[in-house]
Amino acid sequence: TTAADAGGTLSVPASLAGRRVLLVEDNDFNQLVAAELLRDVAHMEVTVAPNGQVAVDLLRGGSAFDMVLMDVQMPVMDGLQATRLIRQEPAHAQLPIVAMTAHAMLRDREKCLDAGMNDYVTKPFDPHRLFAVMARWLPAKAPAGRPEGDAISFELGLKGCLGRTELYDRILRRFVEARADDAAQVQACLASNDGEQIAAIAHTMVSNAGTIGALALSDAARQLQQAVDADERALWPELAQAFSDQHARAMAALRAHFDSQPPTPT
Repeated sequence: TTAADAGGTLSVPASLAGRRVLLVEDNDFNQLVAAELLRDVAHMEVTVAPNGQVAVDLLRGGSAFDMVLMDVQMPVMDGLQATRLIRQEPAHAQLPIVAMTAHAMLRDREKCLDAGMNDYVTKPFDPHRLFAVMARWLPAKAPAGRPEGDAISFELGLKGCLGRTELYDRILRRFVEARADDAAQVQACLASNDGEQIAAIAHTMVSNAGTIGALALSDAARQLQQAVDADERALWPELAQAFSDQHARAMAALRAHFDSQPPTPT
């Protein structure tokens, strides 16, 4: 699921909305540009740190973030040193850190990765690239405590069938028949390192789940397919598990939906 900006040309992964990002940037102009994009376009919660030392202090002080966007060259403490210190904390070993750098040379990227950063974007910002990289490291997740019924928007799915209840019901039942084993198949393919088949299953699920109104499952499938297509193998297990979790929620919602229907007259 994506959202378009006012011009209708910029698509933003819905998985970014509501996520908390620490923007570490010393340049006032770059702070303004990045913060406006993240807040107003991606609808993220943004905290700005003017240098690496402030970022390290915030994280050590217990501030929680889903991602860090880290400038590389800054006064007081640069992004590389800050990242090394952040990675020393076990609680932040898996925190996604994306470098922001004006240098696109391979050796500059290698320095960022060696310091413990996950990825990088170049400045000046390309919003499409920025959001794509962020979405790669922030896959969709279901909010804790949501009931299974929220896994599927039956209203949206029915609307897609022009309000034809019988047609929608047939599509739902067909979905269960055809897609019930997809999560197990993905896990089996993961064990055998069969990325091609994982991508094929995920690709089919993107459209099928979207059709019935299972948007979280569709988004999880999209994130998984993108990671496989980009050969981001380190992300496969986490995204495959997210896919399986959303698949289980959707199937539980469908079972509850069918159980609530009156029996068919004989």
